[in-house]
Amino acid sequence: MFERDTEGAGRAMFFGRFEAGDVGSPGINPEHLLLGLFRADRSVALLMLGTGEAIKSTRRNLFASLPRGETVPAAAGMRVKPACARVLGFAAEEADEFGHKNIPSGHLFLGLLREDDCLAVRLLKANGLTLASARAIVPNGLGPPPV
Repeated sequence: MFERDTEGAGRAMFFGRFEAGDVGSPGINPEHLLLGLFRADRSVALLMLGTGEAIKSTRRNLFASLPRGETVPAAAGMRVKPACARVLGFAAEEADEFGHKNIPSGHLFLGLLREDDCLAVRLLKANGLTLASARAIVPNGLGPPPV
């Protein structure tokens, strides 16, 4: 899976790992991935959510809701939790549907929106982002041309 990530998606996972460690989580959840997306690819986040204020608001709500523990070093071996693994699988499926060989960060948003029920998805939807609206954004510049 990770071999298909583009630089933006790889950076999102890197920052997601950092965000998880920063709040003391022993693994990466969808909420950490979303925080990582905001740090790694602000231009895609702006396209998806529409405004910088929507991003700031979502970040604040995520931070306020995440359980806190002792900071955990963001080691490369930090475990991807099952919900986040599903999101990554959904992102790969979305890339396949668009005929994209790689998984750009825009597809990570699509993967998040396909996850059944998590805080990250509820916050994205509260900002008006739906799977259908996100799918409409992806072919307009968020994915590489089909190979």
